[in-house]
Amino acid sequence: GRVIAALNPIRGADRIARFVLGLVRKVAARGPVDFSMIEINGLPAGLVNSDDGSLTVVSLETDGEQVTAILTLRNPDKLQRLARALGLPETVPTHPSGS
Repeated sequence: GRVIAALNPIRGADRIARFVLGLVRKVAARGPVDFSMIEINGLPAGLVNSDDGSLTVVSLETDGEQVTAILTLRNPDKLQRLARALGLPETVPTHPSGS
């Protein structure tokens, strides 16, 4: 892959919470990030724009009471189109995180 992403679904509230906390720690250790709410495919989503220019889109699926899925978009090709549509720089890094 061109960027780091979870390879398998993570199931269970406790495992998901630990995974998300781990991700937040890693992102925070790399430097400043800009977080904004956007709409993707008619649904609310969070856009994480890292200091290195990399983008991540995170959206949540719910059953009305609980989060049932956390969806992330890290594909640089798809994010290039999104960056253009949002007026962001079109150069989205394609190197793995941490490089």
